[in-house]
Amino acid sequence: MVYFIESAARAAKAIRANLRSLSISEGFEVHEREAVLALRALDASAVACDFCFIDPPYSDSTAYEQSLGFLSQSRLLTPKSVVIAEHDKHSDLSDRYGALQRFRRLQQGDAVLSFYKRSS
Repeated sequence: MVYFIESAARAAKAIRANLRSLSISEGFEVHEREAVLALRALDASAVACDFCFIDPPYSDSTAYEQSLGFLSQSRLLTPKSVVIAEHDKHSDLSDRYGALQRFRRLQQGDAVLSFYKRSS
C-alpha cells in the first residue's frame, strides 16, 4: 500500500489526477491533511512502512523536525524501514532525530536526499 500525504488541496488533486492518468485505481490512499496529523493517524492504524519519503517545503525546518521526530518514535517504522527526506543543499538536516540516524546523503543539484534508519 502507498500512502500519499498532502496538505494542499490543489496538490492532492494533482496526485489523484496523476494516478488516474496512469490507470492506478487501487493500492493507495491520499490523505489530504497536515503531515504530522496524517502520520499520527497512520501510526494509530498500525501501518508499517518499508520506505517513508518526506518532502516538506524546503524553508520549513519545523516540518522536518516534527516529521522526523515523530517517525523516530512511531510504530510506522520497522528495524528495516528507510526514511528519505528531500531538502535544499543550503539547509542541511541533522544527522540524528531521536532514534533515526542518517546513513547516506545524496546531493543532486540544489536538492539533497538524506537517508535515515533507526539506530540499534
